[in-house]
Parts: sequence; structure tokens; C-alpha cells
Amino acid sequence: TVVRLLSMGVESFNLASSLTAIVAQRLLRCLCSKCKVLDTTATPDLLVHCGVHPKYAPKIQVFAAPGCEHCHYTGTKGRIAVMEVMVMNDPIRDAILKGMSAKDLKRVAMQSGMRTLRQAALNKMVQGVTGIIEITKNTAPDIWDVAGSTTTAA
Repeated sequence: TVVRLLSMGVESFNLASSLTAIVAQRLLRCLCSKCKVLDTTATPDLLVHCGVHPKYAPKIQVFAAPGCEHCHYTGTKGRIAVMEVMVMNDPIRDAILKGMSAKDLKRVAMQSGMRTLRQAALNKMVQGVTGIIEITKNTAPDIWDVAGSTTTAA
């Protein structure tokens, strides 16, 4: 959002002083509760590739739904929103004023405690609400954090 507003000609000092928060949202399909089963294809390596911290990947159970009469054989029933909220703070304002790239700005926001769309979606997967395919189709992978490890899901 910040980069887009800058490319539209909004001055960085105006953005830094007037923004209070930016929200991104995606709707994910919920797994059907009637036919939900353990997804044996979701290996720890696949979970790590999707952004789960290697420490937690072997402990996570992932579900899928093959479809049934209740869900009209789709495997899904309803949708749930996942959100990424970037609340403005001094480090983010400084990054905007310095003209940092979108990737660097996201890194600063994550270091300031922002939970990304992928992280929010992974949390819904861990809760058994949605499946791994829905996450990979609807959210972008996160950037690597400073320590060189991926984001956590738990």
C-alpha cells in the first residue's frame, strides 16, 4: 500500500504522518467439519516450505476434506477472513521516510510485531479451520526473518 501510494505521487512525509494503520485481508475456504480428515500429504518438509518454523512442523496436524453430501462434495463449507494489520509506529515511519522498498518495509513491520497474511492463515490451518492448499493459493510466502528462519505458525 505504501509503495503504491508513493508511486501515485503522495509524498513520503505525508504518508508517514497521516497513516495510522494498513489492513490487508483474504478470505479462505473453511474445511467441511463433517468430512474433515487428517492430511497425510502435508509432510513436515512441506510445512517448513510454507513458512512453519522447523521446530514446530513435525508436531502440527493438518487436515483436508474430500467432500460429502453436507458440503456438496466440495470439501469446504463457508469462509473465514485472515488479516494482516500494519500499525504505524516510529520504525515504520522512518522506513517510509527513507524510501525503503516494499520488502524492507515489510521486514521492519514484521520486526515491529506485524502478523502477516501467511502467518494468520497458518494459524487457521493449525486450528484445523482450513487446509494447506487454501493457504498456498491465497497468501504469498513471507520474507525470511533476520535470523534466517521462516515464520512460525504456532
